[in-house]
Amino acid sequence: MKRKLLGIFCALLLIAVFVPQSNAQAASVTKSNWYKTVLNKKTGSYKIGSKTYKRSKYKYYALVDINRDGTKELLLSQSSDSFIAGTESVLLLSYSNKRVKALKCFQSAGGGELLYRSATKSLTHYTRLSDLGQIEVYQLKSGILKKAVRITNMRQDNYQWQAYKNGKKCSRNTLYSYWDKYYDRASLITYRRIP
Repeated sequence: MKRKLLGIFCALLLIAVFVPQSNAQAASVTKSNWYKTVLNKKTGSYKIGSKTYKRSKYKYYALVDINRDGTKELLLSQSSDSFIAGTESVLLLSYSNKRVKALKCFQSAGGGELLYRSATKSLTHYTRLSDLGQIEVYQLKSGILKKAVRITNMRQDNYQWQAYKNGKKCSRNTLYSYWDKYYDRASLITYRRIP
C-alpha cells in the first residue's frame, strides 16, 4: 500500500513539474516573436489547400508587416535573392488568433519576384515569360490574403502587346498606372539565411 501511494505521489509530482513548463513555453509565443518558433522548428509543416509545405525546404527568410498592424508576416524562401526561379517557391506565413497560418505559396513557371510597398500595404508578385509580364497585387485584411488586382501584358499572335486587368482588356494607360504604383514604386524583398 505504501509503495502504491508513493508511486501515485511521484506521478503527481512529475505532472506538477512538467505541466507548468509546457504552458509557460506556449505562453511565451507572442505576435512579436512567433516567427522565431517557426524558424527554429525545422520539422514544421504548413498546409494550403491540399498541399503541404515543409519548413525544412526553406533556407532563407524575410519579415514584412504587410498590413502595418504591428505583427510581421514571415516569408520563407528557397533562394537568397529576390528572384523566384521556376523550381523555387516562397511561402507566406502569418500569425493571428494565437496560431501560425500559411497564407500563400508563390511560384512562377518562368521566374518572378516578390515586392512590397508600405504606402499601399501591398505585396506584388511579378511573373515573367517570353510573351507575358504580369503583376498580381495582394493585400492582407483580417488575417486573409486577398488578390486586389491582376495586370497582364501579353504578346498577341500578331506580335502586338495587349494589356489586361483581371482578365479583361484594358488601356496601356491603365497598365502603366498599376505597374507604376505596385511594381516600379515597390521594393524587392531581401532575404536572410535562417540561422
